[in-house]
Amino acid sequence: GTDVNESRLREEMKENTSDMLEDHPSTQDLARGNQVFGRNIFNTRNLTFEPSVNIATPLNYRLGPGDEVIIDIWGASQNTIRETISPDGYINIPDLGLVLLNGMSVSEAKTVLKQELSKIYADSGNNIQVSLGNARTIQINVMGEVLRPGTYTLSSFATVFHALYSAGGVSDIGSLRNIHVARNGKNVATVDVYEFIMQGKIQDDIRLQEGDVIIVPPYEAIVK
Repeated sequence: GTDVNESRLREEMKENTSDMLEDHPSTQDLARGNQVFGRNIFNTRNLTFEPSVNIATPLNYRLGPGDEVIIDIWGASQNTIRETISPDGYINIPDLGLVLLNGMSVSEAKTVLKQELSKIYADSGNNIQVSLGNARTIQINVMGEVLRPGTYTLSSFATVFHALYSAGGVSDIGSLRNIHVARNGKNVATVDVYEFIMQGKIQDDIRLQEGDVIIVPPYEAIVK
């Protein structure tokens, strides 16, 4: 037992020293040396998990303050309205007034806006399309066994993986199998990094929200 523990500690100290040389080393750097299996996934410059801004809005995405909504009207009338959702969750449409969109999906917002816009645009011969323009940013807290715990401002499309990358990755004693996402004091998801590494599963449905807390506990078992 003691010899095995000392040997493991020596290996981890060696690994820790090399990690400190550069915050996000390249994949080639990480290929050298004896690494804990999977830990370097968040420590390489080559893999940031940064969300693409050019993807279609995810179906489970909920609109919130700071999101820009684009309303295209064509047919009998031609108009494009671009409005940013206010801190209290509304957009202000000229000649119509305030419309509450906070917490709606894009398709739900489209239904509401069609109904509201029919008050100023005749239904016949008009088509209305609603899309997301510039997405808002959200603040996420990353705590526990990461290199740089703290509060991070990320795109509202960001995943748990991108948040972990932003925090410098998992520390030498951090778990890769039992990462928690807490929201309003409740655990809403548990992430297993090995599911991604071994099977390519990335849980897109864990859509981060303003104020979420990602907690990395110490590991219970470790694999080289």
